[in-house]
Amino acid sequence: MALGIGFYLINIFVAATALLILWRLRMLAAFSMLLYLSALVLVRPAIIYIGLDEPQPQNAFSFFVEDAGVASLVAALWVGVFLVVVVMSRKLLYPLGAAILPRPPERPPLGRVRSFTLFVVGLGVMMTLLMIMQTGGVARFMFAVKVEKALTGAYVFRQIAVLGIIISLYGLFHELKNCSNAKTKRKLMAFYGCLIIAGMATNFAWGNRGNIAYVLVAAGIGWNFYISRLQPLKVLTMALILLATMTALGTVRKGAIVAQTGVDFGAENQFREISRSLHFVEFDALVLAVRDSGDKFEFRLGEDFKNGALSMVPRSILPNRENFHVGQWFRQIYQPGIVNGWPVTVIGDWWVNFGVLGVFIGAALSGVVAGIFDGAFRSPTRSAWDAVMAPCLGILSFSGGFGTGFPQEIIMTLFPIALFAIGLRVRFKTGPAKR
Repeated sequence: MALGIGFYLINIFVAATALLILWRLRMLAAFSMLLYLSALVLVRPAIIYIGLDEPQPQNAFSFFVEDAGVASLVAALWVGVFLVVVVMSRKLLYPLGAAILPRPPERPPLGRVRSFTLFVVGLGVMMTLLMIMQTGGVARFMFAVKVEKALTGAYVFRQIAVLGIIISLYGLFHELKNCSNAKTKRKLMAFYGCLIIAGMATNFAWGNRGNIAYVLVAAGIGWNFYISRLQPLKVLTMALILLATMTALGTVRKGAIVAQTGVDFGAENQFREISRSLHFVEFDALVLAVRDSGDKFEFRLGEDFKNGALSMVPRSILPNRENFHVGQWFRQIYQPGIVNGWPVTVIGDWWVNFGVLGVFIGAALSGVVAGIFDGAFRSPTRSAWDAVMAPCLGILSFSGGFGTGFPQEIIMTLFPIALFAIGLRVRFKTGPAKR
């Protein structure tokens, strides 16, 4: 037991050191990726060690502290490789990121920003409302999404809402920074605030609370660098409010589903509820993945990454392609017949495919991706675009690094954001036409 706790403390030290270095270097994309991953591998074991909850599923663990210690050591190895790659290769990756990722002009056309933002958020909201009506109400829609997994191919509409939140934050940050009139600032806060809330409500309708929490964390990081510094006490207060809100939203969602469908999920530990909503339980699955790969099941040898690459091909062309989510097949090993999956974190994605070699490869590739992003968004104190995109992409889109779903994120997130930036750069001809 002492050895397991020791490995966990090593992981805390390595992660904290890496986060501090990246924060001071203002590498917000890398910092945000690592912050997300650190939350997954550090918070959940602390909850279990203190005795506030038990690992899930209980019958799969006999020596959790020891097994979790090994997983913590693997996580510390990942963080170390990630940090070395992202810091040592900055000179190479920064120019590459600046060259391949488009950005809007320093003074974007504000009318176009507002119109694009309103359109994207509105599209996500309207398509979700249409599906809710077809399903028979919000509660039944949530049940179909979260429990039955009946709308797998329609998650693009939730992603549209996420994109709407991201560009709403960009518009808000840019206009607030360049506005000195208090009345106008209030109007801006009301306009963009309504759009952000609408996007969050859409995510909640899709049964997702994690995105709501993580977009607020990303916004806080960007705000700290671009708008004004956040005091530690204020950050702590906001974090406590956020946790309370996540718990309340979970209670509302569960109550609505029970009332409308009659399905009772039973009482659940509040700390487990929070762990589920913020994806902290992925650590439990990571522990099993590290312990049982090559024993209870064979290493996948890149199968999930192949499926991730094929995910870019529409099912109308390749109808029988497999899902790239590791968690879907992984849970079947322990609980056959259960539809919901157990994500194993981005570290687990690489471990179940290639073992310890995968940790080196995955961490290095994640460091490269983070370095490219930080090259493209290198001025968070001077640019609203950089202050928003770096943390939002690091936290919301790539979930801590280069995983099996990375190719799909290129299509669903990076490509639309690039189009948005290009659209703000296009100049439309005005005035009388030449004869």
